[in-house]
Amino acid sequence: MNKKNKTTEKLLQDNNLKSRVDVSEPVSENSDSQESSSYASARKEPQSPILRLRAEQQQLVTISVLLLAMMALGAIFVFAKSVLIPFVLAMFISILVSPVQTWLVVRARLPFWVGFVAALLVVLSVFAALLGLLTISVNSVVAGIREYGQQLIVSIDQTTQWLNKWTEPWGYNVDLDSVKLNAQEMLRNLATASMSIFQSILQTLLFLTVFLILILLGKDPYVSSQGFLAQIEAATRKYIFIKTVISAITGVGAWLILKWLNCPMAEMIGVVTFILNYIPSIGSILATFLPIPLVLAQYGPSWKIFWVLLLLGILQNLLGNLIEPKIQGKGLQLHPVTILLSLALWGLLWGPVGMFLAAPIAAVIRVVLENFETTRPFALLMGGTPFDQVFTLKKED
Repeated sequence: MNKKNKTTEKLLQDNNLKSRVDVSEPVSENSDSQESSSYASARKEPQSPILRLRAEQQQLVTISVLLLAMMALGAIFVFAKSVLIPFVLAMFISILVSPVQTWLVVRARLPFWVGFVAALLVVLSVFAALLGLLTISVNSVVAGIREYGQQLIVSIDQTTQWLNKWTEPWGYNVDLDSVKLNAQEMLRNLATASMSIFQSILQTLLFLTVFLILILLGKDPYVSSQGFLAQIEAATRKYIFIKTVISAITGVGAWLILKWLNCPMAEMIGVVTFILNYIPSIGSILATFLPIPLVLAQYGPSWKIFWVLLLLGILQNLLGNLIEPKIQGKGLQLHPVTILLSLALWGLLWGPVGMFLAAPIAAVIRVVLENFETTRPFALLMGGTPFDQVFTLKKED
């Protein structure tokens, strides 16, 4: 009997254990589901003010660090601009000519040195053509100052007398002597500046050639860029190529218009128009008003000034505002305000060369910022996305 009682007690204990296990399992499942549902509902709930404040503080810290980094980089760019300017120019030029080297080595299966020499010869031939045009322009400026300098003073005298006829009844007079002295000083400074600019261009081209040789020697034609580097190369190559073609057409068109109107130094103005057209927005305005002092020096106040402004303005608007945007498509995906700020910044750091490089450098910065989650809002702002939409998108993400 005792044995039977013991066996029955063991059976009852086993049954109790099984029932406990069976009951506990669904309870644990229910608890897990309740926890997951509460976690999901907690995620859907809006953030508390404390969490929102911490997120805003993190954004402010990020912006402050970026501003400090930009200030430090700006100081470095100013201090080392004599080396950085030719290096950056060499980088952009290598992006343009590297397809020549790659095609000759990879597609045509020629030796590496053949592709290297061919790409370098393309660049050096362009440099030689630009130096020839600049030499002609500088010589024409120096000769023009001697030839048209006195005529310009006479034209200024006539214009001042004409203005005084209108301003004397109102009690205002233009000081003719001071205007003449300022004009003569400006002409002397223009001749000196032309020679110094030519010398600085020669020095920059020398450093640029050295950097370009090193970059082309270090490039492997069988290795292509990937990711955002490929995006930078494609966008930069397209922009510079189209800008060069449009600038060349604009320069030739300006030369033909000025020749047709018998304006002085038409060749020099055509070359300067080609160069200035690389500067977005501001360059076309400067190129339009560039011939006015020369026309004024030769013909005085006349209708020819009106025709020069009208025809050059039509040429710049037709090519710069209608044809170029259609060819560029989305282009560099930069807002006009971003381009103007970039012009001001790089013009302040690197002078006129910085203004030429402002748009492509800004495009490179935008692409780099776009490929990192932390800095993507700044890339969207550079592209023209409104400020409130940028941070709304970031919160939704």
